[in-house]
Amino acid sequence: LEVIDSPVQIGSGALPVENIPSCAIRFRFDTYPAEKLARYFRLQEIPVVGYIKEKHYMWNLKTIREADVDYLSQCINRLVEEL
Repeated sequence: LEVIDSPVQIGSGALPVENIPSCAIRFRFDTYPAEKLARYFRLQEIPVVGYIKEKHYMWNLKTIREADVDYLSQCINRLVEEL
């Protein structure tokens, strides 16, 4: 896992107005390609939806509420235990 700069677009529709700074968690596991990670997190008790960019599964931190951090940490810990 690593935290990287990952600007997000604001605006609506097909023509976003502007980029704003943000960060993302990039998942990099040799035994879990991005598609497998996306499926793993979608199948959790509470589904977690990220995105794939440049062959990496990612969560943009702008979309994560403080109240969700413990649950997301538990999901990551379960994944690591499976590796």
